[in-house]
Amino acid sequence: LPTRVLMAITGFITSNVIALLGGIGGAIVVGVLFMRTEAGRWFLDRLMLRIPLISQITIQGAVARMARSMSSLLKAGIPIPEILRMVIRTQSNRVIKAGLQRVEQELLQGHGLSEPLATEPLFPRMLVQIVRVGEETGSLEGNMETLAAFYEDEVDRVVKALTDAIQPALTLFIGGIVGFVAISVIMPMYTLIGTIG
Repeated sequence: LPTRVLMAITGFITSNVIALLGGIGGAIVVGVLFMRTEAGRWFLDRLMLRIPLISQITIQGAVARMARSMSSLLKAGIPIPEILRMVIRTQSNRVIKAGLQRVEQELLQGHGLSEPLATEPLFPRMLVQIVRVGEETGSLEGNMETLAAFYEDEVDRVVKALTDAIQPALTLFIGGIVGFVAISVIMPMYTLIGTIG
């Protein structure tokens, strides 16, 4: 059976190589063109927030950049509404940017920063708590610097975990393909030897 499966796969590929290459090339072109549209960018940004580990890196990276920027700009004496506008402009993920824009609207209506952040499920609870404590104690600048350092370390940790997970998964995948081909080639030889014997 493994040999018949391998022969069927190789036969199908060799018989339809032009159609397969054309289909793959066409799919790549359509995908690239779609990703250049606004709908395609939104789709990709939403997808990045749904894949395990990738979503963690995306959100924590955005929070780290936001906290680092806010800490530096607060030290310069820039008002929070202006800081938030600057932070929004630096965000590449449209979903996160939209969430921050809603926070900005609530902020301008006098609801502070921590309260609007708490209504956005996208942002980590630790961010909300640190901002709330900073608003209440007047230490927002220092709190954001501490938060930025924490999430930068978290992003490094998750990236390392992701790369550590990819390597064995890739090894298993390649090993599975090699093993399947080897079994497909060797099994008929053993069957033939058994028949002759």
